[in-house]
Parts: sequence; C-alpha cells; structure tokens
Amino acid sequence: MLASLAKSMEKNNDSLIFINDPADSARSFYIDKCGFTPLNKDSRELKMDCRDMHTFIKNVEEKTHQPILDISV
Repeated sequence: MLASLAKSMEKNNDSLIFINDPADSARSFYIDKCGFTPLNKDSRELKMDCRDMHTFIKNVEEKTHQPILDISV
C-alpha cells in the first residue's frame, strides 16, 4: 500500500511523504526497508522525497515481480 501511495504521489509530482510520529517498533522498517530518512537530526518525523520514492517503488516491484498498482482514481 505504501508503494502504491508513493507511485500516486510521484505521478502527481508531490515531492514528499511524511510520517509524523512512527511507532518505535516500526521506525527501523521505515528507514531500513522503505528508505525514509529523519527530517532532521533531532526529529522523530520521517520523510521520503521523490528520488527515494522512485527507488522504493522499483525495489518493491523487483521483490514482488509485479508492477505497483496505480491507486489514483
């Protein structure tokens, strides 16, 4: 679902996805597996920019051997 959201945002030229306050148990998943980065050194907030969205989408497509579905209506 996150990859579909990223694909939709990339298509619409939206530049950032934010996760405002990720659960401690999910934080490493977002950073290590999805490619989010901390907004700044002291922030809990995470961000993914267009370049990272593109990389994330490609990685998911390669792992699933399927194109990401476009969820835009």
